[in-house]
Amino acid sequence: MLFNQCIASPKTFVYLTVTSQIRMNTLDLLSRRIQTLIEIGEREGGIFLTDLRQEYRRDLKQFIVGETLTVKNGKPVIGKKLYQSWLYKLKVKGFDYDIELKR
Repeated sequence: MLFNQCIASPKTFVYLTVTSQIRMNTLDLLSRRIQTLIEIGEREGGIFLTDLRQEYRRDLKQFIVGETLTVKNGKPVIGKKLYQSWLYKLKVKGFDYDIELKR
């Protein structure tokens, strides 16, 4: 009965609505960011670390340690196959580091 009273209060309803909206915004943002990572992998001419948002670079750098990369315009180029392997790793295991979703 106490639970029903708590849910029925206007303050709690507003809190639950705002919390749900924040979660939906976060999910939407995460979905768009993942789609952007996929689109980067479809580009021609290779992928540069600077093509990725700052918060993803650390994870990719850790993933490519020991790999052979080519250099273009003085910057290392990540090949499509290596980048696709990283995306697969994200899908299966997730990020190695906590990612702060900044707008």
